[in-house]
Amino acid sequence: FKIFYKLISAAPIIDIETPLLQVGEDFQALVSIAVNPSYFFVQNTLHTHDLEQLAQSMNDYYSTSDPPSISFKPMEMSCCAARYSVDNRWYRARIKRYSSETTVELVYLDYGNNEERNIHELRPLDPAFARLPAQAICAALELLPVNGDNNSSWTKKASFKFHEDKLTKQLD
Repeated sequence: FKIFYKLISAAPIIDIETPLLQVGEDFQALVSIAVNPSYFFVQNTLHTHDLEQLAQSMNDYYSTSDPPSISFKPMEMSCCAARYSVDNRWYRARIKRYSSETTVELVYLDYGNNEERNIHELRPLDPAFARLPAQAICAALELLPVNGDNNSSWTKKASFKFHEDKLTKQLD
């Protein structure tokens, strides 16, 4: 009687620090993703240069490296490198959940956007790319939605206007 094991992933589990802010803390930020005034992501402008360097280094590294020789199947909530579907560049991401055996829902840690990706578009995250804390900071304005309830349900028009006005603008 023999038992055979298939090695799924030998990649080390890498975690990336998520910055915590205090309510009322002042800093300059750029809006990276704007869903509505109760749910958007900002990046601290102090780290813009570091993030640009990281993004370029990651893209150079993962674009020229071969896929892992063994199947890579990251665990939920683990960090990895993921190829973004819009620009085909590599970014740091965290697996939120598996939506199928080979598809994951993930969040890009430095921008805040989400998407589903096939696990073949993921790579183990090299520890060198985990030194910079995650740059996407989830934020909300202290406002009630325009429809008057307090469960963060904004009209499509109000959400679009916020998105249009705030995306890629610096906030003080």
